[in-house]
Amino acid sequence: MNVRLGRQSDDAGLMRMMSQIVMPGSTSISYSYEGSFIRALEAEGYDQRTLVGERSGVIVAAGSVTKRKVFLQGRPVEVGYLASLRIAPEARGSLLLARGYRLLGELQQSELQLPLYLTSIMRNNVAALRLLTSGRAGLPHYRLVGGYKTAVIPIFRNYPRPKGYSFLGGEAAGIDPIFDCLEQC
Repeated sequence: MNVRLGRQSDDAGLMRMMSQIVMPGSTSISYSYEGSFIRALEAEGYDQRTLVGERSGVIVAAGSVTKRKVFLQGRPVEVGYLASLRIAPEARGSLLLARGYRLLGELQQSELQLPLYLTSIMRNNVAALRLLTSGRAGLPHYRLVGGYKTAVIPIFRNYPRPKGYSFLGGEAAGIDPIFDCLEQC
């Protein structure tokens, strides 16, 4: 198995792998990056990089690192954001994760040079929390800083809707209409 930096030509394989992996928990989630996995990373930050794990030319693992500007102790600072970490079931238990973090360490030393990295892990994804905080196989030290809640707009038949607005069910439209909408906000 090999770990390397992703290329534009990996986009279709990344979308396929991401849509096939279900994140476990009380609410199981699978992500679809239809349109472009690489372009979807623009929503997470800038200066994106994707690390890809492959076996016999097939993508079986991936993770992304982007940069974000945040305020740290009252001052603006650039940090890394680690996201979209997925490992196909048949590749779990291998050294792909350790190799990916080793490659990230090399990028940190040669290019990124960021003071810290943030990541979000769903609280009930116990397997990911246990693995990423284990320190095994040279994995970096993760420190739990806190949690956050995600609000969801309830859409029920009898829910009083605000006047002048309508809520419609979603459809597969690709990423461009979403970016267009966000740019108008």
